[in-house]
Amino acid sequence: MSIQCKFCKSYNANENILCINCSKSLWNKDEVTEKLLNRLHQLEQKYQQELAAIRKDISNFNNVEDSPLESIEVPKKEYT
Repeated sequence: MSIQCKFCKSYNANENILCINCSKSLWNKDEVTEKLLNRLHQLEQKYQQELAAIRKDISNFNNVEDSPLESIEVPKKEYT
């Protein structure tokens, strides 16, 4: 869907806040505020989930016991 700018009559994507042609607001102040708050909420949820996953990975990593490295015997090459 698209929205038409009431100033220059250009068509813009509904996600746009400003007209791509004349840079004037496509929405009234309340609508812009609502759109920005919705986007902020979406980003907060996304990043809270990512932060929780990273914290879990760190916790899991710290709980893993350090195991000593096992030595590997390399067979000696016989020279003829």
